[in-house]
Amino acid sequence: MSADVYDLIIIGADSAGLSAGIYAGRKKMKALILSKKFGGQSLYASNVENYPGFESISGANLMVKFRKQVEKYGTTIKDTEEVLEVGSLPADKAGSTSFIVTTKENKYESKTVIIATGASWKKLNIRWISFFIFVAILNEIVWRTQCPENEHVWVNFKVWALLPISFIFAASQVPLINKYKLK
Repeated sequence: MSADVYDLIIIGADSAGLSAGIYAGRKKMKALILSKKFGGQSLYASNVENYPGFESISGANLMVKFRKQVEKYGTTIKDTEEVLEVGSLPADKAGSTSFIVTTKENKYESKTVIIATGASWKKLNIRWISFFIFVAILNEIVWRTQCPENEHVWVNFKVWALLPISFIFAASQVPLINKYKLK
């Protein structure tokens, strides 16, 4: 398996990685974005209201616009290749080091690597949690489409409905809080 050579490899295809891809493409760099999943947590944002240029846009639509802009400037996106390892090659005669990025499918070589892998939610180990999340999303859709004028009622309902889940989540954090609290 021979390594494809790039000026820049970006690991992560959320807003930070895609922004880096846009800048690299505009500077005519041969750039590659690797990610096991496109869009990261931004895909799940129902309403993004703090991104310049958009009063309100869904996270999924924002990521689609990001992708179009990245591809417009020639940066390659491979959003099904999970990075397994990042290593360095021995320095050349000029003293510069290259990196080798390994996925299951390929090896890539680059002068520079940006790691923009973002974050992930801590998933609770509760039976039926996926069902409760599905019901919450379904409720959100129904309320927003059927009763947009009753937004204040929904907010109050949401606070009361999510209190038990919030309590369970807070209780699950106690071991972490105790582990990292200052002494």
